[in-house]
Amino acid sequence: MHSKKHMLLNIAGFQAGWFSCVLMAAQGTPLYGVVIAIAIVLLHIATSQNRLVIMILLTITTITGSIWDSMLINLGIFEFQNGQLGEKIVPLWIMAMWLLFATTLNVSLRWLYNRFWLAVAIGAVAGPLAYQGGAALGGVNITGGLTANIIIATGWAFILPALMHLTQSLERNKMMRLT
Repeated sequence: MHSKKHMLLNIAGFQAGWFSCVLMAAQGTPLYGVVIAIAIVLLHIATSQNRLVIMILLTITTITGSIWDSMLINLGIFEFQNGQLGEKIVPLWIMAMWLLFATTLNVSLRWLYNRFWLAVAIGAVAGPLAYQGGAALGGVNITGGLTANIIIATGWAFILPALMHLTQSLERNKMMRLT
């Protein structure tokens, strides 16, 4: 079990990285946010007991999220002004945000273990709110109004519980101890 201090540091690190990525992208300097996010993720890896498996979790989460967000770009829901690797591919700073998010799955979001329906509900609400927050700060343009938010909510209603299940399954199978 993680200490309250560890959980608070995890939340603070995620938030610092998230804001750095969004604000730097909005200002036209997305790589600065990426560097900050990577530093936070490297600290998470360095303090983990099973680094290899943590990196596997980080990789799966980042690939999943990057594919999801790239699909939203291809559906015309997202438009980014800065940092895209290609016209229809998610920007590097968004990939860094997915890495950051992965660091929360076994620490500050651990309380969602065995709470599938709560993870569905939180994903459906928090996912769109995070994107709307990014849009309000100038990191992304979201088109499509209510339809876009329904699509985002539906995706996150699947993504969050799936990632929570993956993390918990890895721990339950004693493949790793995620700290």
